[in-house]
Amino acid sequence: MKGKKDILEFYEVNKRWLEDVVSNAEYPRILRAAAGAVIEYAIENDEIPRGVEER
Repeated sequence: MKGKKDILEFYEVNKRWLEDVVSNAEYPRILRAAAGAVIEYAIENDEIPRGVEER
């Protein structure tokens, strides 16, 4: 299992891709769910200000 630091580093490096996966229905549901979980984890750990989009 990955630690908090690993997950947040993965988010920081891949945030644009993660957002694209979540918003694209052509990706498999399980991949979209996993990408969403990484984003949600980053939000819950105050790495992303709530209500602010970075696009």
